Amino acid sequence: KTDKGGVMTTLSNDPTQRPSISSFTMNALFGTSGRRPATAEAALLLLRLHIGISVCLGAGWSKLFPGPGEDGSSTPTPPPWFVEQVANMGFPQPELWAMAAIVAEVIGGALLARGLLTRGAGLLIAIHFAVAAFMFHKVLPIRDINIAQLYLWASLLFVGLGAGPISLDRLIQRFARRDRGASS
Repeated sequence: KTDKGGVMTTLSNDPTQRPSISSFTMNALFGTSGRRPATAEAALLLLRLHIGISVCLGAGWSKLFPGPGEDGSSTPTPPPWFVEQVANMGFPQPELWAMAAIVAEVIGGALLARGLLTRGAGLLIAIHFAVAAFMFHKVLPIRDINIAQLYLWASLLFVGLGAGPISLDRLIQRFARRDRGASS
């Protein structure tokens, strides 16, 4: 027998019967099969916002618009140090690839933070940070600790799970379902 919190309060006197654990306790310990709990959705939202905003503003925007103090202009161009890093990895036309990387950070991060086209944005960010982690920083998967690798694995989480219920993706899905239901 269990109480409302799922804690076992009594055991059977029959030694052949195994004690049962309530579904509440099983879900609390091992997760659920099916719909995720609200706490998981809230954690996914917070992670998505953090990764998206950090990548968009912290990694991309700061390279795209370094401010008048760094190069004296406000034209969106990749900073010379970043072009040099891209060239040192062996990419042809490093200015083009540097700008592509910055656009991936800005657009991918903005989409991820909004929960719009989340799986595609997550894949774009994951590819970008795989290059950064394994080609530039030359880290070993899992073993080495590196922020680029963290962004890679977190982005792959969104490729697999999607944005969650508090997202533009979910809003679009709801409108699409409603419109399909109305036209049938």
